[in-house]
Amino acid sequence: MTQKNQALFSLSSATADQSILGQAESLAKAAPSTALNWLKEMRPRGLGALTDLQIDQIYREITGGAISMYQKLRTKMEADRNEILLDAETRIDPLWDALGKEQKKALSNLMHDATMAKLHPDLSLADNSLYQEAKERLDKAIKPETKAKYQSELDTITANHKHLAERYNLGLNREGKALYQTMRETYDKQWADLRDAIEQRLEDLMGAEGKTLAAELRLQMESALKHGPYFPLARFGDYVVKATKGDEHIREHFERRKDAEQAIKQYQRDGYNAVMTVKEEGNGGQANSNALGLKVMQLLDQAGESGASASAIKDDVWQAMLQMLPDASFAKHAIHRRRVKGASRDGHRAYLNSVYHYAHHVSKIRYGHKMQAELNKMNEQIQAGVRGEASDIDSGDLEVAQQVLNEMNKRHELNMNPKGSKWAGMVGNIGFLFYLGASPASAVINLTQNATVMLPQLGGKFGFGKASSAMAKAMGDYIKHGKFKFGTKEAWKSLTRATAGISADEKAMLNALYHAGVLDLTQAHSVAARADTDQQDVKPGSSISRTAMRMAGALFHNAEVLNREVAALAAYRLLKEAKPNLTEEQYADQVTEMVYDGHGNYAASNRPRYMRGDVAKVLTQFKIYSQMMTYTIYSNAIKAAKGDTVALKTLGGIMGTTWIMAGMMGLPTPVSAILYVLASAFDDDDDRGGEASFRLGLTQALGPELGELIARGPMDSLTGLSIAGRTGLGDLWWRSPKEGAEGDDLTFHYLQQVAGPVLGIGVSAVRGARSFADGDIQRGIEAMSPKAVKDLAKAYRQATEGEQTRTGDSIIDDVGAWNVAMQAMGFGNAEMAKVYAAREYIKGKEKTIEDTRSQLKAAYFNARRDGDADALRDVMEQIRQFNESHEKGERLTGKRLRQSIKSRENSMDRTQGGVYLTRNREYLRSEGAFLGGE
Repeated sequence: MTQKNQALFSLSSATADQSILGQAESLAKAAPSTALNWLKEMRPRGLGALTDLQIDQIYREITGGAISMYQKLRTKMEADRNEILLDAETRIDPLWDALGKEQKKALSNLMHDATMAKLHPDLSLADNSLYQEAKERLDKAIKPETKAKYQSELDTITANHKHLAERYNLGLNREGKALYQTMRETYDKQWADLRDAIEQRLEDLMGAEGKTLAAELRLQMESALKHGPYFPLARFGDYVVKATKGDEHIREHFERRKDAEQAIKQYQRDGYNAVMTVKEEGNGGQANSNALGLKVMQLLDQAGESGASASAIKDDVWQAMLQMLPDASFAKHAIHRRRVKGASRDGHRAYLNSVYHYAHHVSKIRYGHKMQAELNKMNEQIQAGVRGEASDIDSGDLEVAQQVLNEMNKRHELNMNPKGSKWAGMVGNIGFLFYLGASPASAVINLTQNATVMLPQLGGKFGFGKASSAMAKAMGDYIKHGKFKFGTKEAWKSLTRATAGISADEKAMLNALYHAGVLDLTQAHSVAARADTDQQDVKPGSSISRTAMRMAGALFHNAEVLNREVAALAAYRLLKEAKPNLTEEQYADQVTEMVYDGHGNYAASNRPRYMRGDVAKVLTQFKIYSQMMTYTIYSNAIKAAKGDTVALKTLGGIMGTTWIMAGMMGLPTPVSAILYVLASAFDDDDDRGGEASFRLGLTQALGPELGELIARGPMDSLTGLSIAGRTGLGDLWWRSPKEGAEGDDLTFHYLQQVAGPVLGIGVSAVRGARSFADGDIQRGIEAMSPKAVKDLAKAYRQATEGEQTRTGDSIIDDVGAWNVAMQAMGFGNAEMAKVYAAREYIKGKEKTIEDTRSQLKAAYFNARRDGDADALRDVMEQIRQFNESHEKGERLTGKRLRQSIKSRENSMDRTQGGVYLTRNREYLRSEGAFLGGE
C-alpha cells in the first residue's frame, strides 16, 4: 500500500513539474497576445492624449475620411468666427477709440434710447415707421376715447423723436454721427446674417418643409424689426436698481454695489419707489442677435433630436425672438432723461460683447450641424457593419471605429458647448505675458521651426535639395514681396498683400488657407484670439488689456505668420511640381496637412481632450508643442520601422536639423539617454553623471572645440549665443535639475516641472523676495519680472558688473557688447552657458563624493557601535574600494574614521530632543522648559 502510494506520489510530482513547465510555456506564448489586447483595451484612454488632427491621420483609412471632413468644417467654423471678429477689431473698434469720452457717452445713451423708443433720430419724424403706424391708427379711430388714447401715444412718439433728434444733431459731432450710422448698418447686417444662417440650417435640417418654415420666419423677423434701430441693450453689472413713478419704469445696472445704493437714494429723493436687486440668471432682456442666436441654436438642436414639426419649431423660434427684443410697451412711454452716475450703458463695450458672442453663435449655426452630420454618417456605417450589411468600414475595424467615434463625440460636445472657466483663461494670459510676451528671442527661436521641422517634412516627401531650394525661395519672396502694413491689428507683413513676385494661383491658395482657418493674420490675444478658447462665457476684455496683450504678442505672432506663409508657399510649389493635375481643393487639403505637420494646429479645439480642462490647461501651458513634436518623432519612427522611406527621411532630417541647432545633447530623450548610458559604461569615474561623462568624453577624445561642436551643435559656436538650450528636443516634457541641485532649489524645480509654468511665476516671486531680503535688489528684480524685463535687467547687470554668481564669484569679468545686446533681446551667452555647465558638473561630482563619504562614515560608525563584525567587514571593503578610486585627499583613512566617530559621539552627547547646541549655547535649552523633565 505504501509503495503504491509512493509510486502515485512520484508520478504526481512529475506530472506537476510538466504542468508547471507547460503553463509557463503557455504564458510565454500568450504574452505577446496579452500585451496586444491590453494595448487595445487602453486605446480609448490613449485617444484622449491625441489632437483631433493626429486621430485623423492615424485612423483615416478606417474612418473613411469622416474625421477629415469634420476637421475641415471645424476650421471653417473657426475661420468664419474670426473673420467677423477681425472686421470688428480692424474696422469698428478704432472708430470707437477715436471718440472722446463725452462723445462715447452721448452716443451710447442715444443708441440705447433710440432702440427703446423704436425711433430713428437721424430721420425726420414723418419718415419713421412707428410714427406713420401710430398716425394711421389715429386717423382710423372713431370713438373719442380711442382717439384720445392714440393721440396721447402719437404725442409721446413726437416728443421722444424731438428729444432724440436734438441729441443726434446737436449732441454728436461729425465722427459720432458717422459711427452711429456705421453701428446701425453693422447691427442690421448681423441680424440679416443670423436670419440667413437660421434659414439655411432649417433647410438642411428639414428639406423642403424647412425652406417653407424659413420663409415664414423671415417675414416674422422683418415684421418684428420694422420700427426703429436695434442696438444691443447690453447692461453691465450684476446690481440692478428698479424705480417706478406713475407710468414711468426705470431699470439700471451697476457694476459696483456702492453706486447702486447711491442711485436708490437719489431716486427716492425724487419721489420714485426704488429697490435694489441682482441680475436674474438667464435674463433674456437683451435686444441683440447673439442672444437670439444662442437660443435658436439650442432650439434647432432639440428639434433635430426630437423630430419636432415645422409649426412647433416656428413657434419656439418666434417666442425666443420676442424674449430677446425690447418690450413694445417701452415705445409708448416718454424717454427717461435722467442719467444716474455709475449706471453702465457703454455702447462700445456692448458692441464688443455682442459681436464676440454673435460670431460664436452664427458660426455654430452655420457649421455645427454639418460637423455633427459627419459623425452621424460614420455612426451609420459602423451600425451597418455591426448588422452585417454593406459598410465602408471593414468588419475587423468596427471596434476601432467605434472607439474613435466615441472620442470625437466627446470632443464635439466640447466644441459646441465650451466648459472652461474665466480664471483659466486669465492665468493663461499671465503665463503668456511672463514667459513669451514682448520677447524678441522667443520670436526668433520660433522662426527656426521652418528649418528644424518643416524642412524635414518637405524633404522627406520631395527630396531635401528641392525642399531647401523651395523654402529659400519662399522666404526670399516673403522678404522681398510681402507687403508691410504697420499700425494694423493684422500681421505687419503678408504675402496675401503682394502685388508681384508670386503668381495669381499662389496668392489665391494663400488666401484660401486664410479663409479656411489654416493661416491666421489676426493679431495674437486680440478679440479673435480670445475667442479661441474653451471658456464658457469669455468676455472680449477691456481696450487697455487687449491693446497690452496685442503689443506683447506682436513679435511672436508675426513670426508665426512668416513661418506658416513661407511653409505653405513652399509646400504648394513643391506639390504642384510633383502633381500638376490636382484640383484646387486637393492642393489646399494637402498643403494644409503639410503646414500642420510642420507647425501644428494650436487652436483650442484641436488640443488633446486631456489638455482642455481648466486645471489641465494651466498645468500643460506651452506643452502642446511638446505633444505635437513627440507625436511627430514617434509616429515617423514607427512608420520608418515598418519600411516607410518618407518617414525615415523625415525622421533623419529632424535629427539632422536638431543636431545643427542643439547638438547630440539636444536629440530626443531616448537617443540622448542611450548616449549617456554608453558614455557612463566606458567611463571609469562612477561619480560622474551620464551627461557629464558624454560631454567630457568627447572633449578628451576630440578636443574642446570639436567635442563641443558635436555635443552642442554648430549654432552656439557660430553665433556665440546659447541656442542649443532653447531648441533641443531632449527636454520637451521634463527638464532635469541642475547637477548638484538640492534643498529648496531642487524642491522648487520639481514643483515647477509638475505644476507648470504659472507656478513657476510664484517660484520666481519667492526667489526674488529672498534676493530682496539679502539686499540683492538687482537679482530680485530679475527673478520677479516677466522674461522681457528680466532680459533687460540681466543685460544691464552684465554690462556694468560682468557675470557673477549669487555669492559674487566672477564667471566672466567683461561681457562683450554683442552678448550684452543679445541678452537684452533674450539670448544667453554660449561661453557663459559652458562655464555654468562646467560649474554644475564640478559641484555635482563634489556632492556625489561628499554624499558617498558621509554614507560610508555613518555605516562604519553604526557597525562599530552595534558590534556587528559582518557589517564592519562589509563597510571596510567598501571603504577600501572608495579609497582606491579616489584622490588621496578624499580617502577615508583610519585617522579620519576615528575623528568621525569622535565627532558623532560628541554630537550625540550635545543633542537633546533633536536639538544640537554647543557648550556656549547650552543656556538656550531653557526656552523649552515647558517640556518638563531635565
